[in-house]
Amino acid sequence: MHASDGRSSGSARTPDRTGPPRDVVMYVVIAYVVTWLAVAPLAAAGLGATDTSPPLWLHAFGAAGPAVGAAVVFWRTGGRTAVADLWRRTTDVRRIHGVWWLLALSPVVLAVVVLAVVAPFGAIRSPRGPMLLAGVGVSLAYGIFEEIGWRGFLLPRLQDRHTAITSAGWGLLVWGGWHVAQFGLRPPG
Repeated sequence: MHASDGRSSGSARTPDRTGPPRDVVMYVVIAYVVTWLAVAPLAAAGLGATDTSPPLWLHAFGAAGPAVGAAVVFWRTGGRTAVADLWRRTTDVRRIHGVWWLLALSPVVLAVVVLAVVAPFGAIRSPRGPMLLAGVGVSLAYGIFEEIGWRGFLLPRLQDRHTAITSAGWGLLVWGGWHVAQFGLRPPG
């Protein structure tokens, strides 16, 4: 098994390098569909295409697309073992050096500092106060669930076939396209 992705390395056939691997295509389709289904009602409302006001919690569910895509493709290509390996790589905190924890948690620390600074001026009690707090939660959801898919599945799969810079470029295109549905999001009010 590859240590990084839970796939068997004993395959006797040579991979087809003429087009994108099926598992990558499947991943991208699932990630896009899950996210866009969750975010589309919010984007439609933000662009004025509908008079309804969908619940804002749909935004957080949009973050799940890349993680769901990774889990489904790992399940389909490697079964329970591959999904368990993804889970282990995602949750094994001992693999991460302290400085990387500091960098990973810096947005949360920054949000707490900003909220502590603006709280005395009544920003938390203002009508937009709950939006600030919800924004922190949504940002965490996106940061966690996006990376499970992008870094836990897509980048390693692309690097099986391409250099790191080429893989990063393809990943950037997929990531950018995935965000298109969110361009229509507007804060309520």
